[in-house]
Amino acid sequence: MAELLGSVANQEDKVYQYIKEAQALQIKVLPPSINKSFGKYSVEDGNIRMGLLSIKGVNHQIVKEIIKVRKERPFTNLFDFCLRLPLKVVNRNVLVLLIRAGAFDDTYANRASLLASIDQAIDQGELFGDLTRQPSLLSNKFGLVERYAEIDDFSPVRKLSDEKELLGI
Repeated sequence: MAELLGSVANQEDKVYQYIKEAQALQIKVLPPSINKSFGKYSVEDGNIRMGLLSIKGVNHQIVKEIIKVRKERPFTNLFDFCLRLPLKVVNRNVLVLLIRAGAFDDTYANRASLLASIDQAIDQGELFGDLTRQPSLLSNKFGLVERYAEIDDFSPVRKLSDEKELLGI
């Protein structure tokens, strides 16, 4: 089923049809995740995990870089993500797409807060990212902490609308 979904990735109507079929077979289709998704749909504990390429605007180069960096260890939060990834590849626009599609929900569920904290995370990544990517230095040697903007999360309708726009379902 995961391979079938991957083969029709650009055809929203077929993706929707196959996801409904998977659900009828009691197979969950899990959202994209920066820590668990690969490029295409994949099998995870008997369920199907959406691939990062399912997100409109995310390309192979971006996915390749995310997977390469997370092989070291999973991303702990948005700030860790911005510190460890080259911001030339994963820029602000890509971060917005990933957040709106729910790919950071595993690390922090408040998407509005994540979006409001992007500039702070990018600034921290630009200041310290090159240093933390050097093998001789530990990424948290500087005592950096995550500080998200404290605002109310988006409504479920807004989240679903974003997912429909970016994932097609």
